[in-house]
Amino acid sequence: MPGTLRDQKFDALFEMFDREGQGYLTRERFFRFAEGIAGLPPRGDNENAAAVRAGFEKWWKLLVPGGSGPDTRIDRQEFLSRMRSLVSSRANLDDAVLAIADALMRALDTNKDKTLSLDEYRRIYTHAGVDTAHGEEAFRRLDRDGDGRIRHEEWRAALREFFLSDDADAPGNQLLGPLPPPAR
Repeated sequence: MPGTLRDQKFDALFEMFDREGQGYLTRERFFRFAEGIAGLPPRGDNENAAAVRAGFEKWWKLLVPGGSGPDTRIDRQEFLSRMRSLVSSRANLDDAVLAIADALMRALDTNKDKTLSLDEYRRIYTHAGVDTAHGEEAFRRLDRDGDGRIRHEEWRAALREFFLSDDADAPGNQLLGPLPPPAR
């Protein structure tokens, strides 16, 4: 199904992971990105940092079934294909990707009110290498009830939409800012 909205979102993820632009991912490069995200929890928050790492480990194992050696590569098309397989099972999505999202929600919620403020949300952009100029619009869309905070339920709904929805108007599509055109 090349050209679907989900493929476009997965392609944007691939671009985020493949910062060097080499056209493929290795375990090392995937986990270099993961370590940047695992750095979001405040110093001393080992529980959430470990949960982020564990989620990325599960995600990698879904992308590269049967493990991988140091030379294992996954190119863009394999990534897109395996992401389609990954998200076809909500259990896999919840077990890997939403586990990362839940740990980030706990870690970024610095005032422990079980919500994300705009400033807390913007930290994701900085660590993911996404242009922070898009953070306010994305935040506004993800804050479905307009109360100036992203509640845990809104956060999880956005992640599920990003990974599962083909609805072009779904707020979760804006999770990491506007989608770039697919790189083919």
